[in-house]
Amino acid sequence: MKRLREASCSLCAQPLLTLGEQHLCKECIKDECCMSDQLDSYDRVSCNTLLPLKRRIENGEQRSYCIGHWKKRTETCKMCPSKCILKAYDDWNYCKKHLPDQEDRDQLVMNLLSNKTNLDVAQLVKARL
Repeated sequence: MKRLREASCSLCAQPLLTLGEQHLCKECIKDECCMSDQLDSYDRVSCNTLLPLKRRIENGEQRSYCIGHWKKRTETCKMCPSKCILKAYDDWNYCKKHLPDQEDRDQLVMNLLSNKTNLDVAQLVKARL
């Protein structure tokens, strides 16, 4: 089990408590988190400083989330506010209405790779997704 330890912020040298993997103070992590002005998973407008930022590429842009805002982001469908969700092949959560069709994805992979690689390789890639 990890224990809290004292450290200093890697950007501004402020003292902080961490579980050891991230070294940003409350103010610096607030500047980095893309949802810092919104409610987190506990309905607070603050960022969690204990764990490292979660980085995801969304619409071609890298976004950073503190763990509290990441939990808030992933407790609903990616497309709508529904909380009845399933995890899709792209590692996002969707409701049944917005869940991407796996057959469409498989067809797209085969169309993209079959002209450029061996058919066996394309099928292997499709199976691993």
